Amino acid sequence: MILTDYSLCSFNNNFLPLDVIHPIDDNYSMGYREKIPKKITPDRIKESLVHVGMNTSLNFPVSLGYFHSVFLDAGYSHQENSSPKESHQLYKHFFFHEEKGTSAVITPLGVTFNCIDNYIGWTSYSDEINKLIKELYEVNLINEIHHLGIRYASEFPGNKLFNYVDFTISSSVFPNPNQTGKIRFETIEGDYKIIVNLLITKNLKPFTQHAKSSTELSIIDVDVIRSGMNIRSMEDFKRILNESHHKEKQIFFSLLTDKFLNTLNPEY
Repeated sequence: MILTDYSLCSFNNNFLPLDVIHPIDDNYSMGYREKIPKKITPDRIKESLVHVGMNTSLNFPVSLGYFHSVFLDAGYSHQENSSPKESHQLYKHFFFHEEKGTSAVITPLGVTFNCIDNYIGWTSYSDEINKLIKELYEVNLINEIHHLGIRYASEFPGNKLFNYVDFTISSSVFPNPNQTGKIRFETIEGDYKIIVNLLITKNLKPFTQHAKSSTELSIIDVDVIRSGMNIRSMEDFKRILNESHHKEKQIFFSLLTDKFLNTLNPEY
């Protein structure tokens, strides 16, 4: 089983679960910007999930001891999942590092990382992920990493999502696209499975703390997945992690119109 719905491992229960659909055109190629910003200010990122799917040398109940040892030694605190609502939650183990601003969920499928409140930037975030994965390799827990998914959700105030993104929708049935709803795209590009969700909502509680639950929001959710791999070295893992992150950035920034991107204080 391969995890594609990372919301199952999200600490933010407001994140909508997604239904997996099959790509329409395997030969589809996206058009990207020539220049991709290093960052925008503020970054607008409210979820920054990185899922590492792995085969371990031990079965899950036994391997948990190694996971606990690595994460606790790295300064993480463990939170018990005392009252799971679903059967699959019995196998979730939550770890938090308040000072670093990062978290992790361990399940039989692997490890899903996230930032707790604010996004800490890719350099710090990837360094922390690489450090922990390296430790898991060094205690001989990981046989191979077969799956890597990066899913970032960015939140913008208001319901003008289709004024922000670089495409138009025209329909006599739905004359006004800037209303509550969700549009989903999925395709295959090279080694990557790419899923993009564009969401306008009035009923979803915002990611931003202290905001009113009725606030209108526009959300751009980009999911980049590589599966069927056989990663057995940290060098290969670091390379594919950075390549996947770059692909996610390419997609996100290429979705935005030039006019809207220029309002986000891009730095190149």
